[in-house]
Amino acid sequence: MKTLVLPYLLPFVLLGGDKPLSPAQTLKSFQHEKGIRIELAASEPQLRDPVAMCFDSEGRMLVVESLGYPFLSGENKKMPKLGAIALLEDGDGDGLFEKRTTFANGFTFPNGILPWKGGAFVTCAPDIWYLKDTSGDGRADVRQVVLTGFGTKSSSEQLRVASPTLGPDGWVYVTSGLTDANVTSPLHPDRKPVVSKRKDGRFHPETFVYEPLAGVGQFGQCFDAAGNRFVSRN
Repeated sequence: MKTLVLPYLLPFVLLGGDKPLSPAQTLKSFQHEKGIRIELAASEPQLRDPVAMCFDSEGRMLVVESLGYPFLSGENKKMPKLGAIALLEDGDGDGLFEKRTTFANGFTFPNGILPWKGGAFVTCAPDIWYLKDTSGDGRADVRQVVLTGFGTKSSSEQLRVASPTLGPDGWVYVTSGLTDANVTSPLHPDRKPVVSKRKDGRFHPETFVYEPLAGVGQFGQCFDAAGNRFVSRN
């Protein structure tokens, strides 16, 4: 049986009244086709403001929390660094991820994550980060910006580079969030900046070569068996 994990906080669902439902009440409120079963994997207060998730090679769940959004820049406040990556573990195999460790924090508006070689790529404009735990304590001691220069001047902090997705060609594809970019890699300072005008893109996860692509995606993309890319936008 295939399982689909929905990266949403169940208590946010409302069915009238002024109070959010409990996780148990929310499960009962779903309407679905016969034969489908919905189970709780995680909920508040274990998680807050989740916007993206993935699983690592050990079956642990990595969840992006965008706690700083929305940010009203007109208030002349310093850009918040409340975003975090939560590491959730299901110790007894019952499908409920009962243990939480803060894998990494101190981000502005993180919005996408992709597991890679024991760590994960995280999109948080103007940067794409690589995070990895090498000590085994569940916290990323490797925090490296692999690409930078992605646009942050948009009508909303959500409209930025996002949705890192491994393509069938071995490259990592990202959506542009409707912004321009002037992409460089701190790991390769000798390379010229790659200018991208409101285009999606892809980067090689080993060399960090970046290439603009057709498409103006916002959140979500995938590939079919033939290698066609499907991009979500409003």
